[in-house]
Amino acid sequence: MSTLESNVVRCDRLYPTGAYGFGGGIIQMSSMTYSTPTTLAVSANTYTTLPYSISITPRDSGNKLLIYMRWCGEITGTWNATFCLDRNGTRLGTDHAEGVKNTGIAVPVMSYAAAAENNDSTPEACQFWFSDTPNTTSTLTYTPVVNLATAQTFRINRTWTDTNATGYERMISGMMVLEVSG
Repeated sequence: MSTLESNVVRCDRLYPTGAYGFGGGIIQMSSMTYSTPTTLAVSANTYTTLPYSISITPRDSGNKLLIYMRWCGEITGTWNATFCLDRNGTRLGTDHAEGVKNTGIAVPVMSYAAAAENNDSTPEACQFWFSDTPNTTSTLTYTPVVNLATAQTFRINRTWTDTNATGYERMISGMMVLEVSG
């Protein structure tokens, strides 16, 4: 046994101690990166899944999952876009009555002034976290979803023009999920 291996502690669960008892320990973590420059045709007022996702199999049905999502790219009219999640075909984060309203967990952030016309080369981004209590030990797949008020080409990991030149950024999107003891 090497010196390094003699310092390894292995266990099924690790619970924090303190005044509040059990809960709050990280059981497992999964992450993924999506780096492919992509364009999607998105219809108006339609929840569209993005082409990346993350899966996890909870070890205990009483645990919570903390999902972190990051998207980078370009949208025409960031002020009319919302992001949410899909879990195995069930939309999460649209707790408000759907219909006329564009509901979701988060909106994208513009990286330049609203009056500036810089669609060709300056991307937007959206990052959010969401806490889910799925009450299962079956494998779950979380996929980011976007809803846009107008039909358009939606860009992921690239700018509008996507020129290989200074001032035309390329970035990466991704997800992470943590299982947290209940």
